[in-house]
Order: sequence, then C-alpha cells, then structure tokens
Amino acid sequence: MSKKTTLIIVFVAVIIFTIVGLIIGLNNEKQETFTNMKKEDIKLDDDKINVYIFYGLTCPHCEELHEMLEENKEYKKYYNLYSFEVWMDKYNQKFMKEVANILDIKINGVPFIIIGEDTFSGYSSSNKDKILDSIKSNYENKDFKDLYELLND
Repeated sequence: MSKKTTLIIVFVAVIIFTIVGLIIGLNNEKQETFTNMKKEDIKLDDDKINVYIFYGLTCPHCEELHEMLEENKEYKKYYNLYSFEVWMDKYNQKFMKEVANILDIKINGVPFIIIGEDTFSGYSSSNKDKILDSIKSNYENKDFKDLYELLND
C-alpha cells in the first residue's frame, strides 16, 4: 500500500472517529425533561394532587408531554409532579414494576402517567385534553386513594 493511500485511510478514520465522538458527546449532554426522582421523594399535600410520570431519558413522547405540561402552567396550581426515569435507572424500573403490580395493570410504555385513579400509557397530542381534564377533575374530587397511600398500605 502506498504512503498516499495510508494517509488517506488514516485521515478518513480520524474524521469518522471525530464525528462519532461529537455525536456521542451531544447525546450525553442532553438535558432531562423531567427531574429524576425516587420513590422516597413522594409526599402527600392537602392542597394539591400528585401526578406521577415514568419516563425515558431520550423518549420523544416524554419530551412532548413535558412541553405540553409547560405550555399549560395554569394547571400547576392543581398538582405536584413526581417523575421517575426508567430507561437508565434500574431502581426506578423496579419501582415502575411495583406500581404496575399494585394497580394490577400492564404498562405498555413511557411516558406512563398516573393521575388519581386515571392512568395513561404513552403520550400524543390526541390525549392532551384527557390528561388536563384528569388533573382538574381529580383535584376537584379528591376521593381517590393516591399511589403514595397504596404503596404504604
């Protein structure tokens, strides 16, 4: 192999490794949309309901849900948000399975949302109104057993 061919191969390899490194670096710098919490963080509040979200760090549907909640800030007066990352966090994966057992449901994906006795698996703009209605109606009618209480029975 000639020196020219060797130099070209080395140059192309350096470029490829640089591009791959940049892509990996950008993905690692991705900010979480929700705050990753633990089961021990959950508390009850007499003035608000709890909304629970199990999400994946790079899940585009989770990002859409986060954006929707941010766009509807007027609803924040009704709830405290508890969010649990389950794609990378083994502890929260186990917690999500525990929740599924307690609620006797099958979780089909993330985001998985619990609002009072209502659950939502996945998110798209088509269920935006259902989620917001659930927040408001569960706030107004607090006659349900919160997940926190179910976990501590």
